[in-house]
This record gives sequence, C-alpha cells and structure tokens, in this order.
Amino acid sequence: MDEISNKTDNLKKTLNKFITDDNLSPFINSPVKYRYRNNILFTIGYNINGKIEVGPLQKNKSVINSSENINASQLHIDICEIFKDYIINHSKLKVYKYKKESGFWKHIHIKQNSKHDFIINLRVSNFNQNKKLFEEEKDNLIEFIKNKSLQKNYNFIKLTYQECIGTKEPTINDPFHTIYYRDELIEEMLGRKFIITESTFFQVNFYTANILFSYVRDFVKENNFHRTYNSDSLLTNIKSNKRVRTNRLLLDICCGVGIYCNLLHDQFDIVIGIDNNPNNIIIAEKNSLNNNISNSIYLCSNIEDVIEKILKKYDDYEVCIIVNPPRRGLYDPVLESINTNLNKINQLIYISCFANSLNRDLTKLNLKDKNIKKIIPLNQFPNTQHYEIIINII
Repeated sequence: MDEISNKTDNLKKTLNKFITDDNLSPFINSPVKYRYRNNILFTIGYNINGKIEVGPLQKNKSVINSSENINASQLHIDICEIFKDYIINHSKLKVYKYKKESGFWKHIHIKQNSKHDFIINLRVSNFNQNKKLFEEEKDNLIEFIKNKSLQKNYNFIKLTYQECIGTKEPTINDPFHTIYYRDELIEEMLGRKFIITESTFFQVNFYTANILFSYVRDFVKENNFHRTYNSDSLLTNIKSNKRVRTNRLLLDICCGVGIYCNLLHDQFDIVIGIDNNPNNIIIAEKNSLNNNISNSIYLCSNIEDVIEKILKKYDDYEVCIIVNPPRRGLYDPVLESINTNLNKINQLIYISCFANSLNRDLTKLNLKDKNIKKIIPLNQFPNTQHYEIIINII
C-alpha cells in the first residue's frame, strides 16, 4: 500500500465519526515529495568510522551524512558539506563528544526561503572554555561559508549561535547570539511577505503551505460572501427591524508569525492573533507592518486567559476563529471557551498536524447545529507518518 493510501486509511479510522459522504476531500499530495524541507536541524559529530560528519544523529550517537535524509533540501546538504569542510580543514575547535561531554561544535540548524537565501543557528558546547578561540575564528568561518555558498548560488544572510549547558539543549526561549547579519530571511506567500527567524515557526514545506493557505483563505472568502449576499436572510432581518451585523472579527489562535492575520485581514474589520511565544508575536507585528496592515492586533498570552475577554468585548461582531495548534492540540480551557461562545462564532477552521488530537478536540467541542462542511487532508510531510488536516466548520 502506498503512502497516500496508508494516510487515508489512518485518517478515516481516526476521524470516522466526523466524516460523511459529502465532507471528505481526496488526499492532496505534495507537489515535491523529496528534498522539500526548508528547515533542518543536524548534528556535528562522528560517523561509525570515527570521521567527522554533519547530518542525522543515530541512536548509537554516530552521525550519518546529511544526504541520507531524503527530505532535507539540496541547500541543506551543500551547506552541511561546506561546514564540515571548514571544521576538518580550517578550525582548531573540536567536535563535541557525547561520552566525554567535551568539544565545541554540536549542532547546525539551517532555514531557507524559496530564493535560496539561508540562515544558520549553531549550537555549541563548553563555550566559556572555547570563547577565545571562537572569537579568533568566527570571521574566517563567516567568510568561508559566504564564499563557498555563493559558488552554489546560495545567499548566506545570517549566523547566530546558542550555548548548550552541559547535556541540556537550548530552546527558542534561550538567547540567540548574532555574529553575522545582512538581512532578514523573507518568504512570500500569496502576495504577503513573511519573516522567518531562527526562533519562530513556519511551515517546513513551502510547496504544500501555499495550498494550505489558499484553502483557508477561500473558505473564509466563501463564507463571508454567503453571509453578505444571503438576500433572504438580510430581508428577514430588515423586516423584523433586527440589526444586521456587518462587523467581522478574525481570532487567530496559535497565530505563530501572523500568517492568517496577514492573508485574511481584508476580509475582516479586526484581526487578532494570539500566541504564547513572544518571538512569534514580535515577528507577527513586523510582518503586518511590512505588509501595510493596519487592522491587526497581536497578544502574547495563553489563549485561555484572553479568549473570553475578546469575545465579550466584540460581542456584536461576526466571529471567525482559526486554530492551528501544535501536535498536542488545544487545552481544555480553550475548548471550554469556544463551547461557551459557540453561538457567537460564525466559522471555525481547525488546522491540525495530528489526527488523534484533532479527533479528541472535535469530540470535546459541542458543535450543536454547526456542520463540518469540509475535511481536507494534505500530505504536508512526505516520507513520514504525519500529514496536515484542514477542517471547515460553519
């Protein structure tokens, strides 16, 4: 059985009680099935023969060549080879050894855009012991990567590093130290520009991300069109002297860098993005500024702390909620808030990368007279067991 068939079976089994004869669309495959990733974290270590290698870390702590990862882009592979060349032939700093917890170079994290601009974040160990030598080498490292990557028509625009403390790996909340900066890494999607940084989330497959964003945008536009131009409903409201609600609010939950606020701002009077990652909020605000969007508001907060207040404040608005949570799905307080205010919600779009948590959350939602209008599965992650699902509820 091929990958799409396996994923389709998994989807049908997991979301069985929510699927009807009319609402499930065929799986949409990724236009590019190999070398599609724009974001990769690899290890700097030793292969089974004791030679320095840069690539996927194995269970035995050996490292294989980056090309063994069939999803890593060609740019990733080439930059890993360039970096390996530098370490072997030009660096006095040692590669990290897990058993001894010694050495400096540990991981390389590469992000790119579709124009082959790229940024690197290095994870290094035992920084204080190696600080002086790193200071002496860093300019040579920058020039080496810059010159070698230009030969392959890649544009190196930023280099940062983070410190590993003991065996603890840094997170997005730990400091990033910038040692080289030429420009922001920017990707354009559906006519909007988005900044990609070392500390923020962006879809790892640009090819299917465009499809995903297009479907969400079309769902919103279609729903707004029917709400605006449903003449029978409008006439009924006028005859009964009932107020016709025209103001629209988009509530983008787990908004990341403000993708949907930026793509859909022209469909709403106000767009509000909520995310508990301050790095995401900073970039989301920059994205709206760069895209000349003036009706956006971004809140750095736990969703459950603000959703009730927002819905109360904009009580007379037609509300569309877009949720795009991590694999764990939504926390119960968020689901409870949505349930409590379901009568105020005109449209709910749930984007999920894990069918199990999606099934759990849909089960907990008290949809009442709402309908799951469409379920669109998308092969966002070829050669893995994971996939993306778009649910349109109205």
